[in-house]
Amino acid sequence: MIQTVQEVKAVIKKLIVERLFIDGMEAGEIADNLSLKGELGLDSVDALELAVGLEQAFKIKIVGSGMDQTAFETVQSLSEFVIERLEVDPE
Repeated sequence: MIQTVQEVKAVIKKLIVERLFIDGMEAGEIADNLSLKGELGLDSVDALELAVGLEQAFKIKIVGSGMDQTAFETVQSLSEFVIERLEVDPE
């Protein structure tokens, strides 16, 4: 079970590497402020794939619930988006 904000971010980073098939990058190398669209080239198909992964990992509903594309700007914004849907300790 996810307990902290840092754990949420770690899961998101792992999903980014695994779901978007990013070669040569480890989850630990992804900065919280990395531009997913600008630096990783995240497009709408990638965002959908990532959203499905987030739904599965966190047991939350994203797709079809008014998914805001601005949430997919950085790991930080994505973690805030997920945390809004979870009860997570702020550490």
